[in-house]
Amino acid sequence: MKRGVGKSGQMQLPFGMIFSIFLIAVFIVVAVIAITMFLNIQGNVETGSFLRDLQKEVDNLWVSSGGGEYVFERELNSKISMVCFFDVNGRITGNSEIALTFKEQTDNEGNLHNFYFYPQRGASIPSTYIEHINLKEAVKSENPYCIGKQNGKVKIKLEKGFEALVRVS
Repeated sequence: MKRGVGKSGQMQLPFGMIFSIFLIAVFIVVAVIAITMFLNIQGNVETGSFLRDLQKEVDNLWVSSGGGEYVFERELNSKISMVCFFDVNGRITGNSEIALTFKEQTDNEGNLHNFYFYPQRGASIPSTYIEHINLKEAVKSENPYCIGKQNGKVKIKLEKGFEALVRVS
């Protein structure tokens, strides 16, 4: 009897089995990519609706004939830790590291925004201009004036007396 005849030292898998394993791996990778993209879209929608709702409430107070007060409270993307009002042309009196980040973004893009998300990499829209805000009053004590999240929500107190613009506190 000859040695090694009829015995195989290698495991042989049929082509169909290898192809099936390859397809399963491809489907898993595609599913992970799709879920990641969906979660990013959800964060972008949250950020956009936050800005839209804030501007709407500021506008509602601004057009009111008398004084008024409103506490704007919304959930925000988990990647964002605070929202800030910042006067780019004003003197920096608050957190200088944050202010320099905002100022650098303004210098690079040429925008004169007054509302920023921090950290900016967590937001699809890192900054914008909120109309009808009394920015000088908002940043009177510190520039930038930042409001942190509490229990996943941001609370911004909006007030309007008999002056023309809405105050933030």
